[in-house]
Amino acid sequence: MKKIFSLSALVAAVITILIVAGCKKDNNNNNNNNGGGSGISGTFGGKAWQSTYVIGDFSYSTLALNGYYVNGIDTTLVYIGILTSIKVGQPDVNFQSSDVGFTKANGTIANGTNYTSGDFFGGHGTLTVTSWDTAGKKINGTFSGVLYNPQNSKDSMVVTNGHFNTSYTLR
Repeated sequence: MKKIFSLSALVAAVITILIVAGCKKDNNNNNNNNGGGSGISGTFGGKAWQSTYVIGDFSYSTLALNGYYVNGIDTTLVYIGILTSIKVGQPDVNFQSSDVGFTKANGTIANGTNYTSGDFFGGHGTLTVTSWDTAGKKINGTFSGVLYNPQNSKDSMVVTNGHFNTSYTLR
């Protein structure tokens, strides 16, 4: 089954994360990355990145992992979408059943820059789910590839050493 992800889904995820990030909740059911190796991390455009929090939500046949890091008014977001059709332990080459997005919002979403693995925009790479505990609602895996700016096809970002290790909720 071919994935169906869109830029509007990425923008919706960004808006949701910014709203949630603005709400100070101490009882967040997702990972607070305090050295435990959890969350989302990787090298994006040559710079190491580690999420502060991950919001994971399973709805219908897609698991959406939204990791963010906030520094002052700047927020950096990483979105990973995974279809249930993905096979654990098998690389998902060219993101056929998955999607990776990166957004750097400089103060506001309107001033942000988006990058996506969507094949419509030329993105390519590999995501591998190494384990998925559906009963315990935990997932981990790796990803790498090239993400493209949907507003400027000549603007790309190389992603290496991507990892995710997080829990999620059901909707």
